[in-house]
Amino acid sequence: MHSERATTSLTCTLAMLCLVTQAVAGQDRRVIAGIVKDAQNGETLPYASVVVEGTMMGAAANVDGRFAIVDVPEGVYTLTVNYLGYQSTTIEVNTAALASPLVIALTASAVYLDEMLVVADYGRQLMKAGGTVSHAALSPKEAAVLPNVGEVDIFRALQLMPGISGTNEGSSGLFVRGGTPDQNLILFDGMTVYHVDHFFGFFSAFNADAIKDVQIYKGGFPAIYGGRTSSVVDLTGRTGGNDFGVGVGLNLLSSAVALELPLGERSSFLVTGRRSYTDILQTGLYNNIYQTLTGDDDAAGPAGQFRSRPGGGALGGRLRNDGSAVVQPDFHFYDINAKLNFQATS
Repeated sequence: MHSERATTSLTCTLAMLCLVTQAVAGQDRRVIAGIVKDAQNGETLPYASVVVEGTMMGAAANVDGRFAIVDVPEGVYTLTVNYLGYQSTTIEVNTAALASPLVIALTASAVYLDEMLVVADYGRQLMKAGGTVSHAALSPKEAAVLPNVGEVDIFRALQLMPGISGTNEGSSGLFVRGGTPDQNLILFDGMTVYHVDHFFGFFSAFNADAIKDVQIYKGGFPAIYGGRTSSVVDLTGRTGGNDFGVGVGLNLLSSAVALELPLGERSSFLVTGRRSYTDILQTGLYNNIYQTLTGDDDAAGPAGQFRSRPGGGALGGRLRNDGSAVVQPDFHFYDINAKLNFQATS
């Protein structure tokens, strides 16, 4: 009697397992894939966050702004897309009718303040902590609102992060948790950059107009970033948008220009450049920076100016009150970034 009951119970259990297995196997699974772009110029947004609301499913975009959420049950879902410096957006997706990759456009968020109010509550972060230990991200759009000395400087913005500092106000070098600048790995679109400064180290050599994302690892960085012992700064350059655009900038030290040129539906070209005019015009800001770097703070003021040297050419300087000559050499710096982007597939 007991044997018959046990056999009947086992048979029912096996039947239930078969029904559940068939139901799961018969449920269609889909892939939600797409690309995240800037709504204004079509620039891809790397490492954007895409989450399926109400579930534990989501993905982070790669360096080209592309993402894929695999093994999604068939149905209608709401996606939430976030990126630092941009407004969050939600879209509704029907996986059964999804025939092509999604194109999600985010709008840059602008915050205008009439006054500054310091409160104890949690505020908006210009630099976002990453999902791993000692990892943070910085958007060049956010760096533009930080105080700067004539130039928007990515490295000087990074010096404001915890664990990072500079030796003095005249250096853009990164001293990360006691390390020295030569112990940092600096990557620009995957390429190692060794000479990373201008103006005797006062500015970094990276034009903010040519960069769209900055990732920094202050320690515990992955093995793919081998070769340095202190930190990693991974910079991603802009590729240009889908619309033609020209930008020009001018400050007390240099002038800059940026050109975006679309080349059909799948290609674009971006070129940016800047040049200082300190060899032509030495402004008051230039003189202050020069004095800070050289320690030449003669409070007595110049007794006379001269600009000549044997054999021709320009050489700036002045005469002290005691008649001794102070020579101030002319120099300038410049940098050019050009990038051609071509997408083999849509």
